[in-house]
Amino acid sequence: MCLAVLSTCCFDMSLESVTALALATVILGLSPGPAVFATIGRSLSLRLGQTYLFITGIILGDIFFSLLAMSGLSALANHYAPVFVALKIIGGGYLIYLGIQSLADTKYSELSMNFTEKGSCLVASGFLLTASNPKDLLFFVGFLPLFIDLKISSVGQMMLASGVIALAFTVTLSFYVLVASYARALFKSGDTVLWLHRITGILMIGVGVSVIFF
Repeated sequence: MCLAVLSTCCFDMSLESVTALALATVILGLSPGPAVFATIGRSLSLRLGQTYLFITGIILGDIFFSLLAMSGLSALANHYAPVFVALKIIGGGYLIYLGIQSLADTKYSELSMNFTEKGSCLVASGFLLTASNPKDLLFFVGFLPLFIDLKISSVGQMMLASGVIALAFTVTLSFYVLVASYARALFKSGDTVLWLHRITGILMIGVGVSVIFF
């Protein structure tokens, strides 16, 4: 009851709209895509806290695109296609680099990268993964009108919708983090861990290539 009053009075959205948006975003978030495969790959090679720094970057990218869509700036963003091309090359290239590093790692006593990534780099790489894909912007432009009238959306609606989207995607990506972490915990032998390194490398290279060329 309190949530319904809060969403209606403070954010001008009904509880039904908020719930429908959350459920639809969770369902869509569970669909395999670059973010899912990259999250799985990162979960296999990083500690839990580091993985969530990467996820934070992904979510920031989703919030960025959702706000662009709701504020009517999507048409303006389309005029900056070269920016998206540059982001695609940078984001995809970095993921390919990570994959190559993982494939080259023959030190299989522990499943970890041979180099240390700073937290800011993890967040930035997650953000680039989302921001380098203009299809995400088109998705939000087509998806959000099902729940919000973008022509008259208020600041409160944009804040609430972005929060719901961020929370829903965090939940779905956390599901894949748990699955990957569980799989990682099952296999402790050196040969198996080496194969997990290879799987991680292939995943990251595949995601990087898809980001650049698709």
